[in-house]
Amino acid sequence: RPVHPTASKARARAFCEQQWLQLFQAHGLPVHIFRVAGIYGPGRSVVDSALQSIRDSGSLPPSDHTTVTSRIH
Repeated sequence: RPVHPTASKARARAFCEQQWLQLFQAHGLPVHIFRVAGIYGPGRSVVDSALQSIRDSGSLPPSDHTTVTSRIH
């Protein structure tokens, strides 16, 4: 599917995808491109979320014990 990235990291990823596709076109090697969700990196952990909440409001949000999170490892 064609992409039209605007962010620099997204443009770099799209460039790499094109390089892999050119490898397929030039040599017939099988290529699979996966666009997985960004689950790691700055600002993406539960600790980062808690710290941001404290910075924004001065405290952690109340827990209702019904929140479910998924962790992929």
